[in-house]
Amino acid sequence: MQDYSYQNVFDTLNSAKQTTRPYQLSIWPGLSPNTKIQCPDHWLLNDVLSTVKNLDTETYQFQSTIGNILREYAPANTSPNEKFKLFDNHVYVIHIGDEKLTAEISRYAAWAIMKEIGKHHDTTFHQEYFMYPNQELNAIVARVNEISRIAAREQVKTYKKKLDGILGTLTNQNYQFGKFYTLLYTWLFPKEYNSDNNLQNYSHITDYMNHKLLPLYANALENIVNRYNNSRNKTYNNLYTISRNEMLSIRKHFTDAHDSPKQNLSFTPIKNVIADRETREQTFINKYIHEKVR
Repeated sequence: MQDYSYQNVFDTLNSAKQTTRPYQLSIWPGLSPNTKIQCPDHWLLNDVLSTVKNLDTETYQFQSTIGNILREYAPANTSPNEKFKLFDNHVYVIHIGDEKLTAEISRYAAWAIMKEIGKHHDTTFHQEYFMYPNQELNAIVARVNEISRIAAREQVKTYKKKLDGILGTLTNQNYQFGKFYTLLYTWLFPKEYNSDNNLQNYSHITDYMNHKLLPLYANALENIVNRYNNSRNKTYNNLYTISRNEMLSIRKHFTDAHDSPKQNLSFTPIKNVIADRETREQTFINKYIHEKVR
């Protein structure tokens, strides 16, 4: 998802957010008929679902589905009775047609639904949007960029495992694996890796590549694996040549589009990004799970 898409989602969710309600005479008899009552932020379910590209929205418009989602992301110490009340607290049903809901949902419900949808679609931006009220777009995008490193690191692990398998067929000496990856880093950081002691101290350098560099490195590993597997010459020399050409190519591409790869290493390892996200999510849940949409 590009920044312009983030802007579209941001604007749509902001426009759809409701923060007041007309007063009800039976509840506030002393107020004038035109009074608006301040209430917790809420959205129409359909408005929220519509911001996820290519989503089958009907899947998430059933009471049972939403109820299960709200309970799944509740704190582990939530009692069964409290979990049972979550749907009524966080979803106000306006209409049910063919068992599909037209409903208002709370901030917690919107986040939980997006968290669940995130198992199949990229909803990181949506999740970060709902976790903090009244935030700036740039702040959300910055966190989304950091979080994107997590998925890119998993892609690196996937293709590193495949590359390890190729190396295993070419050499039975495990120490050669480390030497091969040092070659990849030397080609990606030619001057820096050979002369900069700080760079060499990154024992797991992929854990420090930022959101621009890491996906490109992951794609490079994928290309190396695919090009070797599709070649007829299954030798170490051919793997070496394919790998060198690929790494030098992505370095040039990256330098032309951005700046040197060395300038795109983060001080924050990915494990800290994961821990920070988990902590922020738990803080959000604990704060908003007791809120009621009405």
